[in-house]
Amino acid sequence: MENKDDIKKELDELAPFLSQLKKKDSGFEAPANYFNNLPDTIMDRIKAEEEPQVLRSPAHSLLDRIKDSLQQLLQPSYPLALASVAILVVAIFLLNPFSQERNSNISLAEVPDEVIADYVYENVDEFEMDLLIEVIDESAIEEQLQDDQQLDQYYMDEILEDLSDEELESLM
Repeated sequence: MENKDDIKKELDELAPFLSQLKKKDSGFEAPANYFNNLPDTIMDRIKAEEEPQVLRSPAHSLLDRIKDSLQQLLQPSYPLALASVAILVVAIFLLNPFSQERNSNISLAEVPDEVIADYVYENVDEFEMDLLIEVIDESAIEEQLQDDQQLDQYYMDEILEDLSDEELESLM
C-alpha cells in the first residue's frame, strides 16, 4: 500500500493535471434489462426481414426518367474512373512531344561518316562478313596499304640509322 501512496504523491508532484483526472470505469456497461429483452428484439428483426416488402415505384414522367438517367451517368463509379484513367494514360503516351522526338526518323545520310565508322569498328563482331566485304571501298584499302608500307619503310630507315656498322655486320 505504501508503494501506491508513493506513486500517487510522485504523480501529484510531476503532473498535477493527470492526478486530478478521474479513473474511468472498465469501459463497457449494458443497459438495464438488455439481456432480458434481447431474444424478443432479435425475433422482431427476423420477422421483419422475412416479410415480403413490396416496392412501389412512383409514377415517373419521361422527364423524371431522363433526369434520373443523367444523374446515374454523372455519378462516379469504378469502371468509369478506370476507363478515364486508361484514356488519360494512352493520351499521354500518344501526345508526348518527347516520345515523338525519340521516334523521329533520321536518314543515314544525316549521320556523319566518322560516327558510322566508329560504330562499325566497335561492333564489327555483330556484322556478317559478306556484308562487310560488299561495302568495303577497295581504293580506301589500297590507300591504307600504301600508307602502311610507307610507314613501315620509314620505321625501318629509322632503325637502320640508329644501328652502327658493327651491329649491322653482326646481324648479317
